[in-house]
Amino acid sequence: MNVSTFCSVFVRDCCECKLLVACQQFRTRDCKKIYAFLSCQSQPIIEASTGMHFGCYQCYYSQLQSQFDSAQLNVFDNNWDNVHDFTPLVEETNWSLIRAPVKLDQYLSLPSELPYSSVQLSYSSDVSVVPLTSGERPDKRLDQERCLLVIDTLVDRDRVRDLIQKLSLQGLMLVRMKVLRLDCDTDRTLFVTPDAATWQQIIALDVCGIYAATVVQRQLGDDVGVKYVSCDSNQGKRDVETIFNLSNFNMT
Repeated sequence: MNVSTFCSVFVRDCCECKLLVACQQFRTRDCKKIYAFLSCQSQPIIEASTGMHFGCYQCYYSQLQSQFDSAQLNVFDNNWDNVHDFTPLVEETNWSLIRAPVKLDQYLSLPSELPYSSVQLSYSSDVSVVPLTSGERPDKRLDQERCLLVIDTLVDRDRVRDLIQKLSLQGLMLVRMKVLRLDCDTDRTLFVTPDAATWQQIIALDVCGIYAATVVQRQLGDDVGVKYVSCDSNQGKRDVETIFNLSNFNMT
């Protein structure tokens, strides 16, 4: 099933389903063995559910971006991996992140019958409207250097995708991304740059890889749309933890 909506998606009393969902909020109750590939602007929530598997939304067809716009969903604001379980177990977990790399066509079949086959839908991460993120997970690759990249929300969407593609070609991995509104002076002082006092809304990207900060600075540091890049690995780790903890606080 493929759904895009600004409203909440509530899945209840379902078993062995595979979902591709873009929404404001995603919730499940009394579900088992669900594979959900999400673009979700708040924390996904599960309750009394087991065997839940989550992955990043990956999809493209020509009308999809305009549908995101109509639903007031930002393709750069995705919390698919930040799952909250209302009914956790003591010695095991009810949910997991699907091991990367993920090929959605292994889980969801492309439509083969009219009128849906004429949409020319693709699950390729190379063309997906929503950028692919790995999610914060136990993974040796995530033990490598982290870097916070901040981009102005006024930058054209295609330009943001080009910047992300540049980093991917350099072997860096996009772990998480979030659109943040900075509502007070305290939020702005989190950034080690005087320009932060003028920021209203930003796109924050958690980037991971060997010499991540150095590579990002070399590749994107002079781009006019880039507001901030962590200066080194130590600062990058602090930046990422601070900003995404702020993001989690704002969602509670």
